[in-house]
Amino acid sequence: LALVPAWAALVEIHEHPQLGPLWTLFALLLVWVADSFAYFAGSRFGRNKLAPRISPGKTLEGVWGALAGSGLVAAI
Repeated sequence: LALVPAWAALVEIHEHPQLGPLWTLFALLLVWVADSFAYFAGSRFGRNKLAPRISPGKTLEGVWGALAGSGLVAAI
């Protein structure tokens, strides 16, 4: 499911060489913000385990923190 949108984004970035680096940095910024917000929200509010057998440290609150943080930065 992620391959088609990723491929389309890469094609779009390639077609606009003047804006391509900015879009790439923006994508990396969103990943960094999502990881940071997930960590801090999960550390502070994390109670409900997301998938304890696969990754015991992940919480549902961390997911919500990641979505909120990256959504906020993307909206700005």
